[in-house]
Amino acid sequence: MSYAIEYRFFGLNPLAYHATNYALHIINALLAFWLLLLITRSALVSLLATLLFAVHPLRVESVAWVTERKDLLSALFFLGTLIAYHRYSRSGSVAPYSCAILLCGLSLLSKPMGVTIPLIMLLIDWTDGRKLTRKVIVEKLPFFALALAAGIVALIAHYPAGSVRRMPAFTPVQRLFVAAYNIVFYLGKMIFPSGLSCLYQYPKCVEQSLPALYLAAPLIVAACIGLLLYAAPRSQKILFGGFFFLIAIAPVIQILPVGGGGAPADRFTYLPSIGIALIAAVGLNRSMASRSFTARAASSTLIIALIAALAALTWHRCHIWKDSVTLWSDVLRKNRDAVIAYTNRGVALDEKGEHQQAIADFTEALARDPRFNEAWNGRGNAYNSMGEYDRAVEDFSSAIAADPFFMEAYNNRGVAFFNLKRYDDAIADYSKLLGILPRHVKGWYNRGNAYLEKGMVARAAADLSRAIELNPRYAKAYCRRAYAKLMLGDAPGAREDAALSIRFDPSFLDAYGYLALAQKASGDIGGAIATLERAIGIAPAQSLSYLNCGILLNEAGEYDRAIERINRAIYIDPRLADSYFNRGNAYFGKNDLQNALSDYSRAIELRPSYPEAIFNRAVTSYRLGQYEAAWQDVAVLQQNNYPVSSQFIENLRKSSGRSQ
Repeated sequence: MSYAIEYRFFGLNPLAYHATNYALHIINALLAFWLLLLITRSALVSLLATLLFAVHPLRVESVAWVTERKDLLSALFFLGTLIAYHRYSRSGSVAPYSCAILLCGLSLLSKPMGVTIPLIMLLIDWTDGRKLTRKVIVEKLPFFALALAAGIVALIAHYPAGSVRRMPAFTPVQRLFVAAYNIVFYLGKMIFPSGLSCLYQYPKCVEQSLPALYLAAPLIVAACIGLLLYAAPRSQKILFGGFFFLIAIAPVIQILPVGGGGAPADRFTYLPSIGIALIAAVGLNRSMASRSFTARAASSTLIIALIAALAALTWHRCHIWKDSVTLWSDVLRKNRDAVIAYTNRGVALDEKGEHQQAIADFTEALARDPRFNEAWNGRGNAYNSMGEYDRAVEDFSSAIAADPFFMEAYNNRGVAFFNLKRYDDAIADYSKLLGILPRHVKGWYNRGNAYLEKGMVARAAADLSRAIELNPRYAKAYCRRAYAKLMLGDAPGAREDAALSIRFDPSFLDAYGYLALAQKASGDIGGAIATLERAIGIAPAQSLSYLNCGILLNEAGEYDRAIERINRAIYIDPRLADSYFNRGNAYFGKNDLQNALSDYSRAIELRPSYPEAIFNRAVTSYRLGQYEAAWQDVAVLQQNNYPVSSQFIENLRKSSGRSQ
């Protein structure tokens, strides 16, 4: 919903989306301070913990990655839930309790990390000295119910998306070691935030035999818990922070593998790190409690330096998230064997038009994993972009061989077949796709285009209508259906579809062309010219709009305006033969035969097999009395079996004095 609101007011301007994420992070920091203040009753400890949480470089992934907004929203409602609950636990009032239930639901709708809320509530109860009575348990039941429902939905939702399937095949016992390792891993990154990456992977050997650190991880976790319990009598705050971390991190330590294919991720620390920040803040606060001014000054300097260092690391980390190329290049600097990083950087390079570099990355990925279907698919897309359609087909076929249910490869191979004019093969691939994914909008659109090229206009219109039914704002589908309706003789329907295409995408020039054709077919030449003038206003550097406008002005007998418009088309693209041909027609209409002859000759020079231009030049030569030149053009047309008017040949024969 937040994205929809931003899109409504700011379109795709990235500044708005990033500003929203930053604002949410600031609000979350304020809520964290509020919650910690309620728990610790120490403004200084709460402030230090909040600063350590807010400026830590592990926050970058959640904040700089626009589509990870769910972390920020979930945390917002998570912290709000705990604050409301704390107020309820003190006052017993219904209003904050109801508010807590509502906020808990919103947190879970944002991201399933909120499943730990009822356990954190019990931790707050312990911190506040509330006994575990029947009332205390019963009041948690709505929260446990919401958490259970959200957890089940999360598992179901992740499974078809592949997140659960991609988890390495650990045994249940191995998963316990992996879960402990993940806790140690996250603790390590929080304490020493070096080597941060948007992609962490388990070692290749991990499925066969666990490395030593994995085997030692349960002992390390046990030792940390032992230290927490040892510190409990001395500082309840440390115990709260430690167990807050352990409880909040539990959903993502991969006992049940969800999210990111099982590997750790920086974003998973967003909420749990508040607990570790609290422990660090308690320690730093104690370091400033010395009676010695020198010791206090040194501690204060250390704290300022620490926060400044974390902020500097965060600033540097933000630059890594500048774009997909810098992001995945950073991953590859830290892990040269990250197949998905090569693939994702290849996709980013391909989108930037750097196709050769993209192909090099996809090839590197395939050298490391020849069955990685997304790399085959990505390289096929790059070859498609370069016009190497045969090689694209080969790669898409390899992607399908690696995974026969990789439906996107069928769609992309269909596009390659379409570009090769192998329309039957394209239709077969699109049909395979739609048989499995009947709501694949581009599949219906692409098959409709293939039917159009085969002249199966009714089928094309039906497929394009299905695409529109699935996406009522699909401008390209309206545009192509307008073309289909023109071919079916339905000019009013074509006019309506072209107008809808323009409404949903005012910058889509093809739609203006089809609207003009529909207006012309309806006898509204003036309206058609006005439509093309609108297209010129939208894209003044596009030659075809000027040319098409000139053609219509020619038909309306406005030769001077036609010449002016086509002059502009020639200025933009001086090698477009159609522009010279149609300007020649305008000069011919004005009876400016020498200029007409010159333009027809230039059109033929640019496109030697241009029979319409050759015929018009023959007629112009005849009108100028250049009969031999006219006969030469007629001979070329006849050699190429182009029909020449018998009346024109008879007139030319009589005027030139030839007997045949």
